[in-house]
Amino acid sequence: MNTTIHNNQLRGGFNMKHLGLVALIITVFFSSTVCAYTLVEENPVTADGIMLSIKHYENPGAQPVILQHGVVQNSNCWDLPVAGHSFAIYLADLGYDVWVPSYRGHGQDGFVSEGEPGNDWTIDKFVVYDIPAIVDYVIDYTGKKPLWVGHSMGGMTVYGYLQGAEYQYVVVDNDWDWSCFCYRDVYDWRIGTNSTLRTERNSNKLAGAITVNSPARMKWKHDVSIANFWYYDYYDYNLLVQTFSELDAVRAALKAMDPVPLQEIVDFVLGDIRSLPYVGNTLADLLEWTFGNVGDSFVCSQFWNPDNMTVDLVDAVIDHTLDNTSSNVLLQFMQSANAKNFQEFDYDDPDRSPYVYSEHYGDITLPIMVVSSEKDKMACNDVVYADGFLQIGSNDKTYHDFANFGHDDVCLGNNASTVVFPELENWLALHSPSSDTAGMK
Repeated sequence: MNTTIHNNQLRGGFNMKHLGLVALIITVFFSSTVCAYTLVEENPVTADGIMLSIKHYENPGAQPVILQHGVVQNSNCWDLPVAGHSFAIYLADLGYDVWVPSYRGHGQDGFVSEGEPGNDWTIDKFVVYDIPAIVDYVIDYTGKKPLWVGHSMGGMTVYGYLQGAEYQYVVVDNDWDWSCFCYRDVYDWRIGTNSTLRTERNSNKLAGAITVNSPARMKWKHDVSIANFWYYDYYDYNLLVQTFSELDAVRAALKAMDPVPLQEIVDFVLGDIRSLPYVGNTLADLLEWTFGNVGDSFVCSQFWNPDNMTVDLVDAVIDHTLDNTSSNVLLQFMQSANAKNFQEFDYDDPDRSPYVYSEHYGDITLPIMVVSSEKDKMACNDVVYADGFLQIGSNDKTYHDFANFGHDDVCLGNNASTVVFPELENWLALHSPSSDTAGMK
């Protein structure tokens, strides 16, 4: 259609002021419709029969991004229901197709993944079963290779996935067999790697990955004891994890609690304790006062930089992101901390040592961004850089260390939306195969 313009007017007396108004209306209309998304639940089923729950902020045709949570958390880690604290909504508003799963046995607020009988899962099952189910489901649904963003354990597990980790039937022991008066090999399923899977996952499954505050090894810059911990920089050691992981009593207590009832403990401490006769109200008031003074203080810097948190925000994090978990998951972290690595669950096999994920980062070749934080007590930034980033085999890798952030506040703290989110999204935009629909900036 041809339009003739005379002296800033269209035919019929339609002038440029009107044209500008129409343009504004069209702009507002398209920005509110083309980038509009719907929230739905998706339910992939793993190879071992577990139904997972994924929050899907659906933007059809756009670049899919998977946001994966860390240990004892759920999808709310990346999608906290507090305005301005959801990276999922941040990306969806920019036009990405956003997928926010909860690993097996995790989830809240109506998006809950199935567990398994006996709560008998490990980090290895996230690697071998949950990630392939999630990634393949997203690919089948969208027809596109997704990008992965994993916080803490959500990044550690994708390291294992990209190594081609799978369960293999291997010799773990040999027992005396009286029927033949000989020793026979005993087999069981343990972690090994498959080179075909490794190539496929790095080349054809994921378009790229960001690992956020993910321990490359469960170790710190310094080993410490109570006698000398004050000699070192506070963020270069972790007295709590390093000490507790060595205690047999802690391991025994974890094995006795399956799952580890973190939600129930918090519910009792923050509410049900008032039902105790005589002392309940007094104890509850004391705990509320204590929590109100330490929740955003130096005491909780094990989990976040207090400067980026408020008491109300801490309440929301505890209410919406804290989950029960299998004791085996925490035991696997403790085993890794004792060995100063990241390894598969150790079954104490007489004839076999655990597979060590942290010795195979050179097998990772897809584009990757490794993120650490200056004030992270759980994932020491020196270790993330030296034992993680430098060891990764990719020719396209980026490292970024965020100043003044701790472990969890990097993805849900007060300054995350203005400091962290734009940096992560910039990398995602640069590595989106669907660059025309990756984000609507």
